[in-house]
Amino acid sequence: MNSLNPYTQEAIKSWQELVQEGGNNHVSVDEHRIAELADQHYDDNFITPNWRIPGIYPDNDKTMAALTVVSSVFNSDYLLDTPGSAWQLENIDDPSQPYKEAMALHRSLYVAFGGGEDITAEDLAPYLRDHESIQRLFPGIPDTHLRLQVGNDFVAGLRNRYDGSIQNLLEEATVTDPETAMPQLRAFNTGKGIVELLIDESVFGSAFSDCQSAGGKQFPFNKRAQLAALVYYGRALNPDTIPKLGDIGAIGPVVDYRIPQAKRKLGVLAYGPELAEMVDNWQKLEPDGEMEIQIRGATNFACILMMNAINSRRTEKGLPLINISHYDFWQWQMGCSLEDGSYPHRVSTAKY
Repeated sequence: MNSLNPYTQEAIKSWQELVQEGGNNHVSVDEHRIAELADQHYDDNFITPNWRIPGIYPDNDKTMAALTVVSSVFNSDYLLDTPGSAWQLENIDDPSQPYKEAMALHRSLYVAFGGGEDITAEDLAPYLRDHESIQRLFPGIPDTHLRLQVGNDFVAGLRNRYDGSIQNLLEEATVTDPETAMPQLRAFNTGKGIVELLIDESVFGSAFSDCQSAGGKQFPFNKRAQLAALVYYGRALNPDTIPKLGDIGAIGPVVDYRIPQAKRKLGVLAYGPELAEMVDNWQKLEPDGEMEIQIRGATNFACILMMNAINSRRTEKGLPLINISHYDFWQWQMGCSLEDGSYPHRVSTAKY
């Protein structure tokens, strides 16, 4: 299995140092609870989704590869002002099952761009002129000003570096596998993996920027860039129409607001009184503030700790190891299913 990428390793180290210095005054991780949960769940049915849902994801694998990148540009904060509510779209085929959050985003992109194998800067630009334009693409979505900024930065980078083509971007992150002589997409590759290309601010500006600072320490989470690689991995597992992703083990946790919600509900994360009151009363946290970064830093650390604990037990029982695609989907589904008054934290952000 590939070594964990250096960005995630740095975020883990930063969290551990923050804890050692007593700087985690808002969030703590219960490592004993992680061990208990690993004992209870090591043999759960962990799956890697193939992202083949009619009407949400295209059948064409090259189209899906391009949409995976585009969706990750905009895949952030869907929470609305009404407590517990999030952005959704009507499903005319089944009104009882609206498209929610990321599924609503993918549905919108499928309708707009699901017909061709590439998505270009010229395809995206008309939807990124102003508030009204982006609302045509994502009706009712919150934080349009933030999505306009990251969207336009992405379009500019695509034009300037990749001749306006997402397929050109994906090709640059593709290498030849020395063992199979087949093309292989890499998430990390000494600056040339797809995650590394997306987070290059000299090319894409703020489009995938996601490194935060707390207590004098850096926390490079790279949520949306890693999500692009993670979704691509699931889709590319079976078909021969697009290159496989060759380094799934290098991808770290995709730290959004649903996973810490699940971790808190499970007793893995504990919030201090001030933070707990704000989260439980649907109050927004300060963007890039200590509360937000501690939640994400603790979540990132806890995910790796729990996945390693699960794999330790699976090894003992002779079961195959899981990777971050199994673990992330398992935790994400758990977070989305919490409808008992448990709230995620709220931040106006384009990072996640």
